Amino acid sequence: MQNILLSFGARTYVFLGAIVVSTFFALPKELAAQTASNITASLSDFKIDRPNAEYLFTLKVNNPESVDKTVYAVVYGVNDLASPPRRSAWPMPGFIFSESGTERGALSSSSISRNWKTRTDYGKGVKVPLKAGGSDVIEGVLPIESTSPHGAWRGQRINPNAMYNEIYLWVFSDSGQLIFEKKYEIN
Repeated sequence: MQNILLSFGARTYVFLGAIVVSTFFALPKELAAQTASNITASLSDFKIDRPNAEYLFTLKVNNPESVDKTVYAVVYGVNDLASPPRRSAWPMPGFIFSESGTERGALSSSSISRNWKTRTDYGKGVKVPLKAGGSDVIEGVLPIESTSPHGAWRGQRINPNAMYNEIYLWVFSDSGQLIFEKKYEIN
């Protein structure tokens, strides 16, 4: 039995016989040295504050490395089961959506990093300076809109019972490279 290594873009698949053993991102060595990061992040303390129309959470970003780092974090909340869908981002959703060029509020980490150098600081996410070995905790809010702010459905009423059911956390390096991501399924 022979091991097979297949690459498609930045994603590499390792096969042992006919079974996929591992998937991972492989970068050229010179690029990997520039973008490798041990930064981690998490979201917790999800709460709905209906009187203020806010979906609250706590962001924690950790830097276990021996050098100071500055990173940017974006939290993207979605409920595509509703019509129109509930979609928002934190912080500064207007900047994040408009600088990503979306009329429907659909975001991805690549739509944010794609035009990093031309983004305003507001459109990059929350700036998190981290000391070596340090961490930071930030309270965040996704708005609970009553009507859609997105061009495709602007002004249409969103079901008030359709809260965010997926939350994405993306952390970018100061050069716009995605260095951490996590998806939360909310029931």
